[in-house]
Amino acid sequence: MNPRDPDVLYFGGTRGLYTSADAGETWHLVEEIPFSLIHRVRIDPRDGATMYVTGFGGGVWRGPARLAVAGRKCPPRR
Repeated sequence: MNPRDPDVLYFGGTRGLYTSADAGETWHLVEEIPFSLIHRVRIDPRDGATMYVTGFGGGVWRGPARLAVAGRKCPPRR
């Protein structure tokens, strides 16, 4: 859950990262994450606008939490 907006949820599993902007009513795959085996999803406690997604095998993706919301595209990886 995004601490700034309790309606925004994140779910990571064996098929990628999914987000919901409506408290779990609908879910959308975040296609920009460069791996599909999601281990953890965390919102930066010092900067709630940034999220971190880790994958099994050591991958880490850092990006804007507000843009990883269902129905919006995340910016490309840098």
